[in-house]
Amino acid sequence: KGAVITFANGSVVKAPLYWEDWEFYNPWIEAIDVNFDGYDDLMLSHMTGAYNVGTRFYVQNPQTHAFTLYEIDTRPHGTVGNPDPSDYNELSLAKFNKDTREIASFYKGRGLGDLYVVNTFKFSNGAWHLAEVEQQDSVGSLDNTGYYFREIVRYDEKGKTATTTTYYKLVEGADGRSDFVEVTKAEAESHAHDKRGG
Repeated sequence: KGAVITFANGSVVKAPLYWEDWEFYNPWIEAIDVNFDGYDDLMLSHMTGAYNVGTRFYVQNPQTHAFTLYEIDTRPHGTVGNPDPSDYNELSLAKFNKDTREIASFYKGRGLGDLYVVNTFKFSNGAWHLAEVEQQDSVGSLDNTGYYFREIVRYDEKGKTATTTTYYKLVEGADGRSDFVEVTKAEAESHAHDKRGG
């Protein structure tokens, strides 16, 4: 199932938007210039799965003004060889920034938002490239929600450039709000070891 979008100039886009329940899925369409050629393109919701909303892009042909699917290679910057179809995964909860020429996608691992992956893509030399991956996950089993690690991997044109990993403990304050407090790797891993029972 999907939707057919017809523009004033007669252009038609057939998009697999899952709009069965408008209030629940809250579909959206945004006009952006995703390939920076001076013509408006489309960024739109594709489907909703639990906590994440898939995002697709359609580019406008400057001559015909028709719109076609525009796929982003999600492999790290500096990767050689032609991409496989699986390398064109759609982005979750994508945010487009025309000033910095960046697209950030946010994938939640669960509803709390404490487990996630943020991929940041940069536009250079006429294409989008994965520039940074930030991942936060629990240390040990999912039952251990008190300790986390956050890993950030950065890429440039030649490939991976730097990786940083930080460890945190989730602490509840007197006001009832929770906050992340940085701890040592040894503390986080020893706690996770105890939680797993050896």
